[in-house]
Amino acid sequence: MLLRCRDVSGLATDFLEGDLGWRQRLAVRLHLLVCDGCRAFLGQMRRTVRLVASLPVPPPTAEVEAKLLGTLSDPPPRTGGPAGR
Repeated sequence: MLLRCRDVSGLATDFLEGDLGWRQRLAVRLHLLVCDGCRAFLGQMRRTVRLVASLPVPPPTAEVEAKLLGTLSDPPPRTGGPAGR
């Protein structure tokens, strides 16, 4: 199966996350052997993922924390089904 650049860009996230079957993975790898542009694109994606993963996660604001705690402490909404009667 010969992939086009458009195909590779559509599969890039799954490829980087290891979520492709062996045939699709092989097809992407074969395309990367011959396509400088897609190799550069996937390299940029890898670097971006690593950079974002290395950023510190800021603590939630007081407003977000209050909303979250309020949501967790509220009982779930009743549904119209038998369990909600």
